[in-house]
Amino acid sequence: AAYGGYQRSSFNAQLAALEDAGVKNQGADSHMPQVRVTSSPANGRVRVEVSAPVSAPDFIDYIWLKDADTGAVLAAQAKEQKVQQPILTTLVDRGRRVVPLVHCSIDGVWEGSPLEAVVQTQ
Repeated sequence: AAYGGYQRSSFNAQLAALEDAGVKNQGADSHMPQVRVTSSPANGRVRVEVSAPVSAPDFIDYIWLKDADTGAVLAAQAKEQKVQQPILTTLVDRGRRVVPLVHCSIDGVWEGSPLEAVVQTQ
C-alpha cells in the first residue's frame, strides 16, 4: 500500500469501489477473512493479522482492515503476486472495533464480522 497524500487516497478509493461493486461473501469457495490478534510491544496496541483461504486458480488480490465504527481504512495491501496464504499484519489500538476484508479474483469481496481488537487469553 502507498502511504501519504494522493497515493493513499487513490488506493482507498480503489478499495471503496471494490466494496461498492456488488454482493459480498458469495462464490463457489469461501474466502472469509480470518483474524488473529496477538500482543505487541507497542504500548496500548495489539498486532492484528488478517488472512484468507484461497486455492488456484483463484487468488486474493487485495486485503484490508477497516474501523468498524467509522469505515476508515486502517491498513491495506495489494497482492501483486499470487500467494496461497496472503497475510496483512498491522498494529491497532487495543479494544478498537475492526472489520477484515479481502477481494478475490473470481468471487469478489468477502467481509468478516466486526470484532474487538483484544488478545484472548485461555
